[in-house]
Amino acid sequence: MMLDGQIIESYVAHLKTLASSCEFAAQENGLIRDRIVQGIKDRGLQERLLRESNLGLEKAIEIVRAAEASREQIHNMKYETATVNFVKKKENQSQPKK
Repeated sequence: MMLDGQIIESYVAHLKTLASSCEFAAQENGLIRDRIVQGIKDRGLQERLLRESNLGLEKAIEIVRAAEASREQIHNMKYETATVNFVKKKENQSQPKK
């Protein structure tokens, strides 16, 4: 299972290291793909991977990578919005108000 905050490249590298000690041969990519689908904690992303017809290892990695990038962009937008909302307008104190 993917760890919280773990990126797909790290997870795939870990799975490939584990698979290298086995003799999966031609089945290796399919088995790694299956572990990716099973190891995803985000249920929506997991369902998207399962709906994909003819899902190969590279396509699975591409979909997860896109989801990670989207999540990062959403996080950054929320942070920027919070920062902008915190800024207050400074009133000019040198001129009397009318």
